[in-house]
Amino acid sequence: MKTMAFITSFALMALLLPVLAFGNPFLVCDPQEGVTYYDLEINGTMTEGIPAEADGSIKYDLAGITEGDYTVRARCYNLWEVSDWSLPLDFTKAVPGKPTSLRVSSE
Repeated sequence: MKTMAFITSFALMALLLPVLAFGNPFLVCDPQEGVTYYDLEINGTMTEGIPAEADGSIKYDLAGITEGDYTVRARCYNLWEVSDWSLPLDFTKAVPGKPTSLRVSSE
C-alpha cells in the first residue's frame, strides 16, 4: 500500500470539505487502489471498519454530528496491511444563519 499517497490524498480532502461546512457535509478522499475499508477518528472517537467505495475511496456522511469544531484523521486497510494515520484535518460544522435582505416587489 502506498501510505504516503494515502496521506497526501486524505490531506487533499481540505479541498473537498470546506473549512466551514454547512448543512450535512460528507468526508471524502481520492480513490486508493486495493483499499477495502477505513477507520476514522473524529475528535478522538473511533469509527472502525467503514467499507470503501468500489473505487477504494470513502464518502462518510457527517449528518449525525452537531455544530462545532472537529478534527478528523483516517487510516485505510487492504488485504495485507494498514496505512499510517493521515494528517489531521480540522473543520467546523455550522448551520447557515437565517436569510436576510428579503424584498418583495411587483415586477
